[in-house]
Formats: sequence, C-alpha cells, structure tokens
Amino acid sequence: MGAGGGGGAFNIGTIGPLRLFQSALGPQISWLLPFAIIGLIGGLVYYRDRRKRWLHLSTEQKHLVLWASWLVPVAGFFSVASFFHPYYTIMLAPPIAALFGIGMVALSRMLRDNSRTNWRFYLLPLAILTTAGLQAWYVSSDYPWLTWVILIVAVIATILLMIFPRNTAGQTLLGLATVSILAAPAWWSLTPTLAAESAMIPTAGPSLLESNGAGGGGMGMGNSSVNKKLLSYLEKHQGNAKYLFATSDSTTAAPYIIKTGKAVMAMGGFNGTDPAISLSQFKKLVKTGQLKYFYYSGRSGNTKIINWIKKHATKVKTSLYQDSTQSQAGMFGQPGAASTGKKSAKAGTPTTGSKGQRPTGKRSVPTGKPSAKKGTAPGSRPTTTKKAASTKANSAKATKKQPTAQPSMGGGMGGQSSVLYDLSTIYK
Repeated sequence: MGAGGGGGAFNIGTIGPLRLFQSALGPQISWLLPFAIIGLIGGLVYYRDRRKRWLHLSTEQKHLVLWASWLVPVAGFFSVASFFHPYYTIMLAPPIAALFGIGMVALSRMLRDNSRTNWRFYLLPLAILTTAGLQAWYVSSDYPWLTWVILIVAVIATILLMIFPRNTAGQTLLGLATVSILAAPAWWSLTPTLAAESAMIPTAGPSLLESNGAGGGGMGMGNSSVNKKLLSYLEKHQGNAKYLFATSDSTTAAPYIIKTGKAVMAMGGFNGTDPAISLSQFKKLVKTGQLKYFYYSGRSGNTKIINWIKKHATKVKTSLYQDSTQSQAGMFGQPGAASTGKKSAKAGTPTTGSKGQRPTGKRSVPTGKPSAKKGTAPGSRPTTTKKAASTKANSAKATKKQPTAQPSMGGGMGGQSSVLYDLSTIYK
C-alpha cells in the first residue's frame, strides 16, 4: 500500500487539511465527520442564550466547546503527522459521536422551528446530504450498488423531510435519513470481528473479509498465527498459574489473548524492547507460581531476563508443542522466502559449469588449425569476455525481477527459532 503522506507501509493519505476525508484514511473514522462539524455549528447557534451576550456560553454550548476542543487539535495532528497507524484515529471517535448526537437534536429542532426562508432550516438537510455523499464515495470501490442506495434514500428522505418537517411523518423520515447514513459505517465496524482480525494492526473494511483478516498494509494477523499445538500444551499445563505464558512482545502475545481471553505477559511491550518488568520482579512471579512458561519467539527482548531463562529454565521438547503446519516459517514467513525456489533459475540465474561458465548445450566446431594456445581456434574471436558480460547482465536482470523479501518481524509463532521454556523447574 502506498504511503501517502509518509505513511511507510500504510496508506494514510496525503498531508493536508482534508486528509481525514481522503479515501485512504476516511473509511477508518470520517463517516459521520461532516455531520459532526455542521452539528457543532448548528448547536452553538441553537443553544445560544439570547438573554446574554454571546461571550457568555450556555451549559449546552460549553458541552459543545468541550467536544470541539477534543476534535479540533486531534484532527489537526492527524492532518499533518508524517506517520501513524490508521487505527490511531480511534481517538476521534468519541468527539465525532458526541457532536453527531448533539447536532442531530439541535438541527432537527431548527428544521422544525424555522420557516423555509430562514437559513437555519437548511442545516439538517445539508448535514444529511454531505454526509451521505461522502459515504457514497467511500463505499463505491467495494459496493458500487450501495453508493446509489445511500444517495437515493438520503435524497428522497431529505426532500420529504423538508416538505413535512413538523408532523409524525417528519419524524419517520428523519429516522430513515439517519439509518441511511449509519448503515455503511456500522457494516465497516463489524468487518474486523467477522474477519477475526487481530489487534496487531487493526483496520476496518470489506478487504478484511477477502484476506482473512490480513489487512492493515499486509501486516494483519488472523487465527493462522496461533500455534494450536502450543496453545493446547500450555492450557493443559497452566494449572493455577496467573499467566498462560510470558513472551517478549505483544505481537506474539496478542493472538493468544484474543483466542483464549487469558492473561499472556508481553514483558517488553510492542517490540519487546520496553523494560516493563525487572529481572527481580520476573523471578518473583516464577517463584510464586504465577508464571510457569516462557515462549521465546526469536524476537529481541529483555536480555537479562532471557539470559536468565536460558541458563536456568528447562526447554520443552519441540515435538510437544511444535505445530507442523507452522514449523517451516514464522508468523510472517522466513526471510528470503520470496526469493528462493525454482523460479530463480527461470528468471535468468545462470547455471554454472565446472569452470564457472554457463553451458550452452552446443558443441563448438573448430574453424581452422589449432592455435598455439589451447582452447582458441585460429580466425575466431574470443568469446569469454562477452559471455561473462552476458552472464552478468542476465544476473542483473534476474535480480531486478526477483521480489525482495520483506524482513521477518521475528521468529514467529512456532517457527524453527521458537523455544518454549518450562520455568516451574527453576525453584524446585
């Protein structure tokens, strides 16, 4: 996925004031943002206490200012930040939801209380139509038919709402318009659950359903990252321990927490490098029986603790927890896996002979008397240099054609570098 505004492996759009509305980032958070903005404006107008000066805010206006003071700076940060994970935008969800709800009440009352000659009358229709238009654009790439459903329902409901703003029909039409702009974001929010998307790089969208949860720039983690044989062994031997097991990083721990709901200690945070727990604290957990197993996934971590474990703990036999379906690769595949195999030969990698030259399959026919130097026919041009150059050129072309393997994020879940240590034997 393209980086947009410096987003590395994640498409987070292009830096600018409209970044949150762009198709790259908008479907993660901005479905109701237009309505929230218009609702904020309308609410400040509607809840103004006309008996006081405009500087004196009413209680409702203070509530709106509170949510706006959350929304504006956070949205500003995401508009200019060079890199962040898309799921960080969840920080915008509370103010958007609050302003949407408050705005819906204020705008619907303004529609009801004002005539068609007053500009306040048109704020609700404007909020509904702009929000529906943005959502129609978001869903167009995944569900083209839904684009028309959203637009048609929103336009018809809005027109009828403007014709019948003050009776029971108006309330029904308002409900219909609200449903039309809540349906798509509701479906998007369900996709991570339906796809069993893990907590590593959470994203939302129909693409998760097609890729079995591997969204978020190709770094998602579905159930395939759980070593079932390892999980079965740990659950069987956990006993009264507080933690199912400990490991260096949250990447390794997350799928097991999601799968079982049990406590798994990621003692080094996300990358395994945070000093979240000291050696003495770790020893205390082991000594009191709260922690019985440590799973070394091959990733870096707290060196002192890992060295202590390797020195004193007992390795569990690999056959007891190694999942054969995952023994050949880590969670993201072993490094270099993308560039090995039979394809390299087909891509132009030369097959060397006994002297380093590529055999051509043809016998050379001398065209004259043998020369004084062995291997050179009189009247013929030396070809060794050209062949070597051709070989280098073919190798260079092959290198360009070969996909560069993405570096592995670690030893993986049940890969060859993974080791399970039994800590319960240390203090016996």
